[in-house]
Order: sequence, then structure tokens, then C-alpha cells
Amino acid sequence: VDFAMVIDVVLILLLLSPSTANGFSAVLRRCQARKKSDDERSKISMNHNRRTAKLLKRRDYVAASVFSVVSLSWPQPSVAGETFTGMLDACNQGELVAEQAVPGAYEQSCMQLNQRTVPIRIVKPSQDSGGKPGLESKELILQQQGIGAGNTGLSVWNSSLLLVRLLQALQAQNPAYFSNLRSVVELGCGPGLASLCLSYMGASKVMATDGNPNVVRLARDNFLQQQIPPPGEITANELSWGVMDAIEYSETADLVIGSDLTYNAGSWRLLAEAMETVLKRNGSVLYVTLGHAGFNVNAELQGFLAVAEELGMAQVNPGDPTWPFPNDQSSDTPPSLTNLILRECLSPRELPIVQATGGVRAVVLQKKRYIASMRMK
Repeated sequence: VDFAMVIDVVLILLLLSPSTANGFSAVLRRCQARKKSDDERSKISMNHNRRTAKLLKRRDYVAASVFSVVSLSWPQPSVAGETFTGMLDACNQGELVAEQAVPGAYEQSCMQLNQRTVPIRIVKPSQDSGGKPGLESKELILQQQGIGAGNTGLSVWNSSLLLVRLLQALQAQNPAYFSNLRSVVELGCGPGLASLCLSYMGASKVMATDGNPNVVRLARDNFLQQQIPPPGEITANELSWGVMDAIEYSETADLVIGSDLTYNAGSWRLLAEAMETVLKRNGSVLYVTLGHAGFNVNAELQGFLAVAEELGMAQVNPGDPTWPFPNDQSSDTPPSLTNLILRECLSPRELPIVQATGGVRAVVLQKKRYIASMRMK
């Protein structure tokens, strides 16, 4: 007998039997399951390592962001040694704060707050017959919603603060002018600070406008949230610059106000068209512009004034027959509005901030045909 052949036959029969096949299959499944388990553990370990790396990266990013906010945005005080708390107090006292350039825009520390408080002092007529008018203090609460490119209208800018201070200085000289205003339009209103101020000064109707619907909603919300509602009618409406959009409000405004609107030369003509369209025949435009690093504020304003003159408007100065505000009787040469800002609207702490931006300019515009008619009288 060939024992080798017998052994081969037995092995073949064993391999062909169902129980043996099932046994081999079970062993094979266990081996495959063990390999799969090892692969899954390896995969889980790799995923864990990747998640850990992401978390560490995110941690580093957050830490860097926090450090950037604390060390770059806040610690650029206008006074050496100023603290974080001091900067926060400055923001909520309506002070000017130094700004920094960011990609596509500028920003300042106060813009990182969700809310700013701006105190104002306005002249209120006396309740007694023949009595002297008195000063009334108010705090305007303004919500903000972001900084950076595309969000420029959602925060309070230094130029808006200067416009409000100029309005207060002019009202102190002639309270009746502002209380007799029947209609005011603000172009590029932002959170609505200047419009609120004029409404509290007694203007019958104030319309804040902006081309960005998000800005209009923000201004409207700010009007509604004031602890003491403004006495007159105040609204926020969407209005893009140019004749076609502004024609709906043709010759409706006794006074048009705006601040920091001329930084883009491409919008000069549309802005001038909007001003000329909404302004009444005998109305005035009060405009304030504050420079930014890298901008020449004088060249910027002169370029806009040249465009505005082409469209039928001209600058007027103190002493001109159509000057809408009172002249300083104590001087043979009344100060310009720019000098009034520098003299009465800036603290010693804020003056270097304005100088660092290239300065501030304030002008009054009127329609040429109105100026000509008044000079003929």
C-alpha cells in the first residue's frame, strides 16, 4: 500500500467535507475580521491624529487671533500708557480713536464693540417766556455690526463724530436755525448718529439714507431703541446716489448732511447728483471729511468740489450773502467751519489723531442759481 497516496486521499476527503470547509471558512473570517479590526484601529488612530492636529491648529489660530485683537487693535492708544479699560471708556464717551489700515478698508478699536454710546449736548428753548435757552445732555445708544471691507457703513466713524460736534457748535450759535428746519436728508448715514442728533435738535423731519439695505436696517433699529424717542419724525430709507434714484426726493431737503463720502473718486459725480437733486432751491449741504492714512484729504475734497460745480453747485463761505449760519461778530474774518472744528470740537488728546490722518475739512454747498439770485438783490 502506498501510504503517501492514502494520506493525500484522506486530506482531500477532509477538505471536501462540509464540517471542515465550515471550519476553514470560520478561521478565514476571523483572520479577515482581525485584519479589518487592525485596519479600523489604524484608521481611527489616523483620524484621531488628524483631529488632534486640527484642534491644535485651531487653538493656535484662536490664540493668535485673540493676541492680535488685544495687542494690535486696542494697544494703539493716542496717549502713552493708556489701558484697555481707558480705551473702552473713550469709545463710550464718543471720543475719536486712532484707526489702522486693514485689507480693503480701515478700522479702529471702537468698531469691535457691538454698541457705542455717544453723549451730546443740545440747546433747548426755555419754557418760560423771555427766558434763556438751556443745555440738555443726552446719550445716544448706537448698535454696530462689523468692521472690515464691505462693512464700512455698519460702524461709527471719527468723521461722523466730528460732524455731530460741528452741528452742536453751530446750534449753540443759532438754535433757531435747526429748530426751524423742516426737512433734513443724510446721505451715507451709517448707524444714524448725525440724523439722531439733528432730530433731537428740533428738525421736523429727518431722513437717513444709505445704499446698503443692511445699513438702513441698522439705522432704523437705532432710531427705535433710544430711551427717549426723538421729538420729530425720523426715518431710514434706502437711497443709492445718482439722479435716477434721488429724483423721488427731488427738492425736499432744507439741509443735506454727510461725512466721509468722497474717498472714492468714482462716486463723486453720483454723490453730487444726489445732493443737487434732493436739495431745495435755497437749501444747503453741510459736509465733513476726515482723511485716512494714504489719502490726501485736500486733493480728495477739491476733486469732488470741481465735479459738484459742473453739476450746478458751489461752495459758500462765512461772510457770503447766502451763508446759512451765524457769523462770528467778534472777528473781521469769520472762521471757516474747518477752523471751528479745530478750535472747538477737538480735545488736546484727539488733535494728534486728526493730524495723523491728514486733517479734516468742512464745507457748505448751495445751488448756483440760488447764490446768483441772492447776489442780485
